Amino acid sequence: YSLYRLVKKEKVTHIISYCAVPGTIAGTLKRFMPKVHVIWFQRDAGIYNAIEEYQEQAIKAVDLVLANSSSGRKWVWERYKREAKIIYNGIEMPEARMNKGEWLEKLGKNKETLIVTMVANLSSAKDHMTLLKAWEKVVEREENIDMVLALAGRYDDKYEELHEYVKKSNMKEKVVFLGLEDDIVGLLKASVLFVFSAISEGTSNAIAEACMSELCVVATNLQEIKNILSEENQEMLFAKGDYEECAKKIIYAIEEEEKRKKIGECNRRKAEELFDKEKNFNKVFMILDEEI
Repeated sequence: YSLYRLVKKEKVTHIISYCAVPGTIAGTLKRFMPKVHVIWFQRDAGIYNAIEEYQEQAIKAVDLVLANSSSGRKWVWERYKREAKIIYNGIEMPEARMNKGEWLEKLGKNKETLIVTMVANLSSAKDHMTLLKAWEKVVEREENIDMVLALAGRYDDKYEELHEYVKKSNMKEKVVFLGLEDDIVGLLKASVLFVFSAISEGTSNAIAEACMSELCVVATNLQEIKNILSEENQEMLFAKGDYEECAKKIIYAIEEEEKRKKIGECNRRKAEELFDKEKNFNKVFMILDEEI
């Protein structure tokens, strides 16, 4: 009711929702404000949803459906038979708050330490356990290389299990849990490699930001991840849940410094084109002009 009153008061003509719950609310209100154009923007692959009965009614009532990934578009079509046009995210990289030396100091490491990073909330969907099992093998193989795995992200349902695994595996000096971090750009710029073990993903801002930071990415072989990465990076992907293959890719990337840096350069070029903020923002208005 508060949204309805706000729309009436401000004489809103268009509403673009963000994710399923806001989309359900806006789509439900559509019947009370038929002259207002409501656009559903699907921002994941159907992971976070509202109550199905209301969500189905809402998404069928909206004027237009957008998605920021092909998996989101596929989910909307398979579930609700609505076509969705893809608009990729616009990525704006803030200035780093700390330089590499300051990050190494924060992590309690010396200037020779290699930082390998994953940015994702510690939840079931991100499958950090596969990465930790892989990292254990990397540490065993590369015992002469000083390196640390930095895990940045909110402590969700898997934190305790992951923390316990690190402790039992004697990797306390090789893994750092950072929690929510406000200097992701600084961390990425201080890193030599980005890793990502999620088993389900839309268009990942974390991977996009890693690419913008000119990093090579070792990640799960998901279509949405492949879409983000350069052609040169495709060989660094592994099957979901396969920690042994993941370990091999990480080891290869660490040992092949020149190739790793070359892949990072290619990733940056593609990301700057794919996630250009102004270009993608203008696409939204072009689609609205054409479709509504």
